[in-house]
Amino acid sequence: MLRGIVYSLLSALCFSTLVIIAKFGFDSGMSSAQMLFYRFAFGALTTAAFLISTGRKNAFIIERRTLVKIVLIGGTMFLPQSFFFILSIKYIPVVTAELVLYFYPTAVVLISWLVLKKSLNRLHLIAAAVAFAGSALILFEAFSSNMSLTGLLLAMMAMLTFSSYMLITHNILEKTDPFALSFYLMATASVILSFGLPEGSFSLTPYKLSLALMLGIIPSFLATIFLYKALKEIGSSMTSIASSIEPALTVVLAHIFLGEKTAAMQIIGMIMIMLGIILPMWSSLFIKRKAVTQF
Repeated sequence: MLRGIVYSLLSALCFSTLVIIAKFGFDSGMSSAQMLFYRFAFGALTTAAFLISTGRKNAFIIERRTLVKIVLIGGTMFLPQSFFFILSIKYIPVVTAELVLYFYPTAVVLISWLVLKKSLNRLHLIAAAVAFAGSALILFEAFSSNMSLTGLLLAMMAMLTFSSYMLITHNILEKTDPFALSFYLMATASVILSFGLPEGSFSLTPYKLSLALMLGIIPSFLATIFLYKALKEIGSSMTSIASSIEPALTVVLAHIFLGEKTAAMQIIGMIMIMLGIILPMWSSLFIKRKAVTQF
């Protein structure tokens, strides 16, 4: 179990570097489209290299209908969500953007309940209310600090788009090999972005090239590798619980590398969101373990 938890924490750490690296990218003069292009292009290349080197070439072979679905989802949800999120940190602190985005697990639950009419027990409703209150505190602090409304709206659009993306991929593409899914999504996004890049986007200084490589490898390829290793070791519930540390890791990294300070109200809101995510999963895990013990 310890190995699986370590994999989960490493995955969360890799994912949390995305906004930090992107912030350095903006400071160096890179555009959001440029950074996303290199993130997805290098991410797709490293994922393809991994599949080939591990003898999983067959993962590239998928049904034409499935490929069409992936391309459509990649172009209409995966890419827009990434664009909204990256662009938001140009206007607001990375911690605020991350905390707004991290409301997505609760948003998925609420959309499933309100739109898809899926039943929720009392614990799920309480957890959703706690997470919602936490998000309200974060937004209240943001408005009190006169943060950019544009940045906040972009972060909220990223959260809503990502929530919809998670619901659709779970229901439509759940049987697709996860690495093949990642490869085709990133390849689709990079191809679309390549048509809209400004002149000179392929001419990078060594520093910008290092940022581009880090974007493609750390929060894209390595984060996914560690995530699926964790899933294999400890299952989805424990992986989700351990991975919920990501917002806290972002706070720490933003303080170390960007000098960002996090208000007390944001910390409280972050803890409430994390509780809203952990409580239902922990309860579900406890029930499963109890059932196995009784059996």
